[in-house]
Amino acid sequence: MQLYHAYAALVAAMLGTHAWDSTNWKDQSMTEPNHKILVVGATGTVGSALVEALAAAGEKVKAATRDPSRALGAGVEAVRYDFDDPQTFDAALDGVDRVFYLSRPADVHAAGVATPLFEKAAASGVNRIVNMSAMGVDADDNIPLRQVEILLEKSTIAHTLLRPNWFMQNFSVGSFNGMIREQNGLFLPAADASVSFIDARDIAAVAAKVLTEDGHAGQRYALTGAETFTHSEVAQELSKVVDKTITYTAISDGDMKSGLEAQGMPDTVVDFMLVLFGAMRAGYNASVTGDVSKVLGQQPRTLSAFAREFAASF
Repeated sequence: MQLYHAYAALVAAMLGTHAWDSTNWKDQSMTEPNHKILVVGATGTVGSALVEALAAAGEKVKAATRDPSRALGAGVEAVRYDFDDPQTFDAALDGVDRVFYLSRPADVHAAGVATPLFEKAAASGVNRIVNMSAMGVDADDNIPLRQVEILLEKSTIAHTLLRPNWFMQNFSVGSFNGMIREQNGLFLPAADASVSFIDARDIAAVAAKVLTEDGHAGQRYALTGAETFTHSEVAQELSKVVDKTITYTAISDGDMKSGLEAQGMPDTVVDFMLVLFGAMRAGYNASVTGDVSKVLGQQPRTLSAFAREFAASF
């Protein structure tokens, strides 16, 4: 479990959540082979993989995005969705019976943003919501992502909570890829902390299962890989698949803060990242769970296999 107590200070001014029906939810059994599923964050790392998986399984998918003109695959209906504009929620929810939801990173008002969507979902007949937050958010009820979970726990809608660890994709396409490609290294304030990195496609596969099969209502899944690695060990794994040596350099929080600020990152995002790495150094990302294999019936992807598959990215 991951302790984010330092994050509590960032949310002292957080908006109070709106009161709504707190009747206990009941699990809704799947009575037909196809559903209409709204995927919020459909163009993100997990969301795009989830849209693809659901569409491949024959499910009807509405992909929520700021730009519905984007091509999102055959059979996928793109719909305009703006976290800051609840008026876009009605069209997004039209005809939908299940929702995959995730909040924006570092949003201290995450619960206030989610409240109108969840209220509208309950009123429109949505019978299942799968919410993705992050591993360890249950350490403190003041954490914004935890407050989103609490909204669902008080709602009438059957729900499942997914809490994944750090994505392997951070190294291939995410925030760490640039330093790997341009500087042949990882420069992070992670010390020698171990992390059970997970492939985002495994998260998407779990989400697809939970959205379309019964037996997961009320469950909380902490999603991790099957092994732990320090960032030095990650660099070694990546080096095995490319014709260069990738190294890891532990930097200070101050160095990271200066670098992020130089890139124009908002203070809330900078503080959020520093909290995440503080939790990592404290060992709260090192646990390995069996939840991926419990849901999927198979082991999660390994870092070595991931590195081989995406060698061209490094």
